[in-house]
Amino acid sequence: MTDAMTDPFMWLEDDGPESLAWQVAENERAGADLLAHPAYLAACAALKEAAVGFKAAPVHAGGLWFRLVIGPRGMAVATGHAPDDTGAILCEAANTSEGAVILQMLPSPQGRFVALVVAPKPSGATVLRIVDVARGSITNDRLALHAGPLGPSLIAWKADESGLYCIVGEDAGKRWGKRRLVCLDLGNPQAMEEPVVLEALDVEPQTSSDGKYTLVLTRTASGPYPLWIKNEASGRWRSFFRTFAGRCRGVFNGNHYIAVTTEGASRGRLVAIPLDGPEDREQWVELMPEGEHVMWSISRAGDQLLLSELGDACMNMRILGLDGREQTALPSPGPGAVGIIGPARVAGSDVAAFSADHVVFTHQTHVSSPALYSYDVKADILTQIEPPLAIENEFVTRRVFVTAADGTKIPIQITHRRDLETSVENPTILTAYGGLGIADLPMYMPNFIPFIKAGGVLAWATIRGGGELGEAWHRGGSGKNKTISYDDFCSAAQFLIQSKITTQDKLGIFGVSNGGLLVAAAAIRRPELFKAVVAHIPFSDLLHYGRDPISVRWLFGEWGDPCDSSMHDHLKATSPYYAIKSGTAYPALLTIAGSSDDMSPAWHARKLAARMKDAGGPAEVFFRVWEGFGHIEAAAAPPERAAEWMSFLTRKLGIDLSSDG
Repeated sequence: MTDAMTDPFMWLEDDGPESLAWQVAENERAGADLLAHPAYLAACAALKEAAVGFKAAPVHAGGLWFRLVIGPRGMAVATGHAPDDTGAILCEAANTSEGAVILQMLPSPQGRFVALVVAPKPSGATVLRIVDVARGSITNDRLALHAGPLGPSLIAWKADESGLYCIVGEDAGKRWGKRRLVCLDLGNPQAMEEPVVLEALDVEPQTSSDGKYTLVLTRTASGPYPLWIKNEASGRWRSFFRTFAGRCRGVFNGNHYIAVTTEGASRGRLVAIPLDGPEDREQWVELMPEGEHVMWSISRAGDQLLLSELGDACMNMRILGLDGREQTALPSPGPGAVGIIGPARVAGSDVAAFSADHVVFTHQTHVSSPALYSYDVKADILTQIEPPLAIENEFVTRRVFVTAADGTKIPIQITHRRDLETSVENPTILTAYGGLGIADLPMYMPNFIPFIKAGGVLAWATIRGGGELGEAWHRGGSGKNKTISYDDFCSAAQFLIQSKITTQDKLGIFGVSNGGLLVAAAAIRRPELFKAVVAHIPFSDLLHYGRDPISVRWLFGEWGDPCDSSMHDHLKATSPYYAIKSGTAYPALLTIAGSSDDMSPAWHARKLAARMKDAGGPAEVFFRVWEGFGHIEAAAAPPERAAEWMSFLTRKLGIDLSSDG
């Protein structure tokens, strides 16, 4: 492994006095340049104007529709009697603490209670609150549980509404502690811990509607799968799957678990798994084989199933019987991102609120902000019940395919003004994510809207490592194949240049988190392709990411185990930090960290900036740290923060956001 003799900036990994002094000095230097420039003021004004409000789909329980809204004091829960009934505010997050946010809302099966996971900020410690719907007030405040930043990450009500299962952290002071499963009885203030071992950070309880069974699912790099099952009558827990190659998440049906699984099917298949003896694959019943599109998730309402499938940048839905036979194919609003609260980018996550009478979901595209749709199951009619808050009618999006070095076709979504001549080398921003099996679907990105209006081009590449095209696509750009995602991204950049859409002097790249790793690696591997790069809350040194408990527990299955000596060469080759060479003409770099980010801690950005500066190239290198920002807050930065990186790009690419191009 590396040491201080071969890694001159290892000292920046620690939050010691010397490292923090370097951070303060570099942050102030970058801020003095970025915030004083006229381009920042123009970007700040433009991004504030482009910002749109929050929109979520309502969830049905007990004759009511529960919905997250923005009320007079911030996030709140509202209830109505129909999907299009905004209704009245039931409770506000501010009742817990001023400025708090609701991370999860789950009504009980009959709608008597609502469980809320509330935090002072998205990356803060969470607390569970139970709301009595009839009274509109928090009931039994002693049920509040403080946990780490990821817990209670998910909750599940018992069928009889007597209590709920909840995943919590080891304790409030250990943000990276082991997860624990507890059962909260509404008639008993003492939470009872369940005797199951949970090693992963991302775990989820799931209960059957008949009250007979409880599952605990765990998530790996390939997705979730059931780990433990409890027979509620006996109170006994037993193993469901000890290990699982792929994802497997579904719904209960009597003594079976109907699930979408990628085991034996990269794009997924629908199977019925017996709860007694799930390890015996011979007893599985295949209800629907692997098809052309990626099976995303399955949910249930009564005797019907809702199957979502991803294909051609479009989420399609079908209603099935419990035998897997299709009953209805829902009409689709078209290509775009679908979800309940934000887009369902993680495979296995529900894409719509499903009841016996309605399927309700949000839908957004690169050119329109989220709209709310309701499908009437009996009438077979899809209705837009709330229009998007913003529609960019002057924009157009087209999908093209780029041939990667190994012949694989890489999709790119290209968005620009309709009147823009795209063969005269325009300022362009290329972005991608390409990791963790996450699907980067066409989403409305307000921070890029002013850039496009001013005459810029936004290119969004679907590269290997993501989950858009199935598990094989994910595996093709992860693990020891991780650098293939870098090559795919560079192939997309070459296409944009060769097609005369842009030129190297007008091509900037932007990436967040795993995408920050991606763009840093691409810029260092192929510096001749790019003018400027923004690596936002990036990873840069994968040899040493094991020093951070949350990072390694989330990512070792995606990148490789940093404690495994056989992975040394792979992790070093995957790290942009070690690829930097002195004297190379790299593109200008802005790298941004959050001071409270424990997923990709600030030391990654510090080391990246320090080594780039030390390389002695002619381009500028800026390091910024946003105080008090965690991973989630930094990724979803407010306009005045996002204006920092946008103004940096517009300066380098030669575009003025104060005009319409």
